[in-house]
Amino acid sequence: MRALSCAIVLMACYPPAFAETKTSSSPLAIVFRFDGPYSQAAFQEMERELTTLMEPSGVRPEWHDRRDIAPSDSFESLVIVNFHGRCRAESAAAPAEGDKPLAWTHVVDGKVLPFSDVECDRVRASIRSANGMRQLSDLVLGRALARVLAHELYHVLARTSTHPGAGLAKRFLSGLELISDRLELKFSDVNRMKAARDANR
Repeated sequence: MRALSCAIVLMACYPPAFAETKTSSSPLAIVFRFDGPYSQAAFQEMERELTTLMEPSGVRPEWHDRRDIAPSDSFESLVIVNFHGRCRAESAAAPAEGDKPLAWTHVVDGKVLPFSDVECDRVRASIRSANGMRQLSDLVLGRALARVLAHELYHVLARTSTHPGAGLAKRFLSGLELISDRLELKFSDVNRMKAARDANR
């Protein structure tokens, strides 16, 4: 098994990738689990930002705590997401871990699986070091987590382990990009996600 990575690197921000378009939406069940403490405010901001990021693709995220899932539950489309570390704003800096990935999606025999992992401590360290933040808010962290997760959802929904050269789905996202006013999927990447979804119908 190998993993797709969304690692830390300082790069310039890119402008908005496409104009907003109206499209029918399909639900995507995000079955999540936190293995450490997390902020409800950060979680709510992550929900809001992810909905905005995925809207052009016609995907509507629906969040489900894994603890609440019953054996009888069924979902049209599903991805399982594990959040590791301390997913909340803290005064203490998260330990630096070099260029280790902020998140990854599992791949077996070249097939992208609907299983993703997000490292909250690494995301927090990335955005804190990006502009020397002394105080990191839960809202800023929630926005960054949504963008990291959207990157992984691109791999799952487009069924690809490759990365485009720009936009939210590119190989590396910097801390500055994760907290910038706007960061989006490129139009071509949205179309790839739509094509993969339509092919699965």
